[in-house]
Parts: sequence; C-alpha cells; structure tokens
Amino acid sequence: MWVKMKKIKLLLILILSAFTINLNTFASDFNFYGNIIFNTTSEKLSDEITSSGKSDRDLQWGLSSSSRIGAKISLSDQITALFEIGASDPLTIRHFYGIYDFKAGKILIGQTDNPISEFAAYSSQVGFDGDGLGTYGGLDGGRNEMIKFIFNHLQIAFIEPVAIATGVNPDDTELFDIKIPQISAAYNLQYQNINFDAVGNYQNYEEESAATGQNYDIASYAIKFGIKGEFGQFMLGATYGWGQNVDNMGITAATYYSEGEPATPGALFNNGHIDNIDTKAYTIVAGYKINDAIAIEAGYGNNRNKLNDSENKAWSYYLQSEIKIAEGFIITPEIGKADYETSNGVDEGEIDYITVKWQFNF
Repeated sequence: MWVKMKKIKLLLILILSAFTINLNTFASDFNFYGNIIFNTTSEKLSDEITSSGKSDRDLQWGLSSSSRIGAKISLSDQITALFEIGASDPLTIRHFYGIYDFKAGKILIGQTDNPISEFAAYSSQVGFDGDGLGTYGGLDGGRNEMIKFIFNHLQIAFIEPVAIATGVNPDDTELFDIKIPQISAAYNLQYQNINFDAVGNYQNYEEESAATGQNYDIASYAIKFGIKGEFGQFMLGATYGWGQNVDNMGITAATYYSEGEPATPGALFNNGHIDNIDTKAYTIVAGYKINDAIAIEAGYGNNRNKLNDSENKAWSYYLQSEIKIAEGFIITPEIGKADYETSNGVDEGEIDYITVKWQFNF
C-alpha cells in the first residue's frame, strides 16, 4: 500500500507541476476534479468457486480502482481535452482524449468509454468494485482507444479492435488478420422525464491455422436498448441486449468463474469450424429518493450464454442506500449477491457480499 500511495503522489506531483508551468501558455480554462473511494467489503465465496473447493470469506479493505483524478481543459471554443487517472495498482489511464467542435458535430480522438458501456447503463451497484451490473446483464465494454464522431443525439465510433484466440491453434498461437476496427453506433433521446438509449457494436477478424494456413472468420456483435424514467422521487430503468461472440470483442457477459474472476465464454474452434456463442442480457434498476440526503436503490442483472444446446447463466442483485453526510462526502452501504448456474439447473457457485463505499468528491 505504501508503494502504491508513493506512486500516486509522485505522478500527481509531476502532473500538477507540468500543468502549472504551462497553464497560462495553453489553457484558458483548466478544472481539476476527482474522487477518493474507499471500499470495506466482506465477500463469501461458495465451494464451487474457490480453488480450494471449500467456501471462503474474503475481506477487501482499501482504495477502489474507481478512485480518480482528472482535469477538463478548454483551449478554445473549438478544442477541449480531458484526462483522468485511476488509482489502481498499477495506475491506469481511464480517459485521455481531445475533442474538436466543427459546428456540424464533434470529433473525439483518444481513450474513453466504449459506447456500449456509456449508453443504457443505469445501475449504481457498489459491489464488485463498482461494477454497476456491467458484468451481470449490462454488456460492459470497458474503455478503449477510438475515433468518435458526435452529432447531437447520435454517436459513431471506430474503436481499437480486440482479437482473442478460439483454439484454431492448439497452443493458442495468435495469428490474426484484422482489417477493420470495431464499429459502434449509439443514439440517445430524451423526452421530458424519459431517457431512451440504443447502441450496437460490430467487429470481424480472421484467425489463421498455423498448420494448414486456412483462415477462420470470427464475427461479433452486440445490441442493447435501454429506457429510464424519473417520476418525482422514483426512478425506474431497464436494459435488454443480445449478441454473438461478445467476449471476442472485449464485452463482458459473465456466466462462469475462472481463476478468481467472472468470465465470459468466447467463440470456440470445433472440428474444423467456429462454434458461436449467443448471448442475452438484461438489467432492471429501481430507486427512491427519500430526501436530499438519503436515497435507496435496488437492481437485478442477468446473463445467458448459449453454445449449441448448452446454456450457462448468471445473475446478480443488490440493495443499497446512498447517504450524503456532507457536501462532497457520501457513504453507501450495500448488500448483494452473484449466482452461477447451468441450463439443467446445476449450481456453479455464488458470491454473497456486504460492502460500504466511502466517497469524497472534489
């Protein structure tokens, strides 16, 4: 922990020094922001999930990888930029991009949220390090390097492609032929108190057999719709998505546990052809604002991954209360669970947790 904090302090000193020296030179508007998130979590893992074959309880007590510091920079009316660094170990770049406003629209170049992560994502789940049901029903694509065009309600992104071996080569030798980036299109529409989102991603690459030289096509897609409404003090949101070989394009829809982490099955090479994985996923979130200081939220997410006649599924649910202690200081206690099961009802394990998120915003 001491080494981690030393790295954070050193990096922040270098960033602040560099930007302070050059502030008057290049930026007319420079605004730092950030948050400190500390998780105190107790998890109980069933014997199907642990490597020992015995149920186990783990304690997580420390900074969340969602903790961050960043800055919004305005160079002119047409050019803006943003950077955001995550306090994980090692440190990570969460966002790092520039935007050019050409009046008819905007172009973003750099790293930021994959549109399938940004759109139709309504959960505030604290568990699993602030997962927000992204692993369970939300079809989360993480953050990627991209070129994105923004036209009011419509966004079109050309994203750094992901390629994952399918078993074409027994030793998982990576012989890929990638000709196009991952492509994403997203649309958002707001009408009074209703928000509607639609997003779709597509990717295609070929994997070559080292033995025969034959190429095998791996096509992936994911489509997700979402709707969220706020009715006075109530909030209700839901998403539904489906896709094929989503893991092969870097999108999460976990239905089993592997090496201590939730995992998403990908396309598999089988007797001279590629077997595709079909995915269905959905989330439901409801919230109620009791007053300006206290709000409650409950959510449920579900994934189903099908290979031929075999289907695995996983789901997660939670209940939380967000409590504002003071301006910029929030505590969120939460209880929740994740469960794994095969299509014929075989239990593949579960995780029960209770957590409290301590958050300072600045």
